Amino acid sequence: MRLHRALFYILLTIFVAGMLMAIFVDPSKVMSRIATGLITGSFVGLISTIVNYSYAWQTYFRNLYNSIFEFYEDLGNELIHAKVEVSYIESFSKQYLIDSAKPFTEDDAKKLHENQHKFDKYRIKLDDAPYAPLFFSKDTVSVLDELYNFTHSNVFMIFSYSSLKDSFVCLQEGHFMDEEEERIAIGNKDDFFDYIVQNMYNWRDYTAHCQRRLVDILVAIQQSLKPFNVGKGYDEIPKMLSDLVAMDLKDIPNRNPMDEKTLDVE
Repeated sequence: MRLHRALFYILLTIFVAGMLMAIFVDPSKVMSRIATGLITGSFVGLISTIVNYSYAWQTYFRNLYNSIFEFYEDLGNELIHAKVEVSYIESFSKQYLIDSAKPFTEDDAKKLHENQHKFDKYRIKLDDAPYAPLFFSKDTVSVLDELYNFTHSNVFMIFSYSSLKDSFVCLQEGHFMDEEEERIAIGNKDDFFDYIVQNMYNWRDYTAHCQRRLVDILVAIQQSLKPFNVGKGYDEIPKMLSDLVAMDLKDIPNRNPMDEKTLDVE
């Protein structure tokens, strides 16, 4: 897209130069015929460049819409896991949650690493670097920057909240060598238990918040592109996802845990 834009401006400059030559140069002169050639050649090149740019533009935004839809579904799968964990901690007593917790294994470490990077692919898929507006398009650039920041920073907090779900084992008797090690690692046991539980709710609610925000960004992208359309079928994706958010997340609090004061573990 950037190559087509650069070529467009070069050809536009040649076209304007040819027009000026044709206006101010004597028609009987050789330079007048050169000007005519510049006008004709650059005009044909401009049409071809605009067509190629339009194709690149449409391809970029179609891929973007598809990737956002895929991202929404992956966040939905994450939300299912979070809701299961919340249901689990709400179904059993505090002591049962502590006693049934299993020690951290090597397989758990691998799974934790995978979870940490499960959304990394969207940093590439939703990269705004290939986008280059032909003319001024501050609104679209601004929304794409917001999408970039969302995929590169905010989404990581999902892992931060979910990573504590296996920490109940730390509350088992004999887990630490002595009371001093326990105090340094987790502080007060009751506070640490509450901290784990709160993180499970934060995991669920923040994942839902990310889904809502992702759809809001997509809707904003569509609004910024008007009056142009991404293509038949694609223009329905923002509305479809908005309807899914209203239906799927209606029972989950609309809150962003990052905006709230979290429980500190002493």
